[in-house]
Amino acid sequence: MRRRLTAKLGAVKAAMLKPLTKDEKQENATALAALVAELGLLEANMDGPFVCGSQLTWSDLYYFAFCQRIVVLEALKATSLLDAGRYPRVCAWLHKLAAIPAFMNEAYPSDQM
Repeated sequence: MRRRLTAKLGAVKAAMLKPLTKDEKQENATALAALVAELGLLEANMDGPFVCGSQLTWSDLYYFAFCQRIVVLEALKATSLLDAGRYPRVCAWLHKLAAIPAFMNEAYPSDQM
């Protein structure tokens, strides 16, 4: 079991480190542009302390998950997309959500771990 897991992790690492083809680079650039556009829309359209105004909604959960994926991407690729200077309201909102225990329990249910 341990050898199979090590082999799989090695294959994943090798796939992550392999050079991208021209088409893959273009696809990544297009996806990154869409991601930055979505962050810009979120920043520009925040209606209050939460995504849809003064109360926590499912939209907050959706966008929180979206932003957490960006955090993982930043760690893997050593990039900085969620810059507090560029997206101050989004970053403040993320910190606010992380401080709400009930929200974090919904975002990361303990039975899923």
